[in-house]
Amino acid sequence: MSPQAFLAHKKKQEIKTLIIIDRIKNHEGIIKIKGHINRSGTSFLIAETPHKDRPTFPDMSKIYKSK
Repeated sequence: MSPQAFLAHKKKQEIKTLIIIDRIKNHEGIIKIKGHINRSGTSFLIAETPHKDRPTFPDMSKIYKSK
């Protein structure tokens, strides 16, 4: 789902809080990646955010809030 479609759906449904659960399971055990080097010459981290005035790197310091 694109950021534009997500925000439109969020606004239409009047969603205030969203809980995302990762359901990916690895049956092979833990996989370690060591010494990975991006040799493509580009980085998806270098750019302005593609949607509205959202930050490229949102503040994640309070992602887990206590109730």
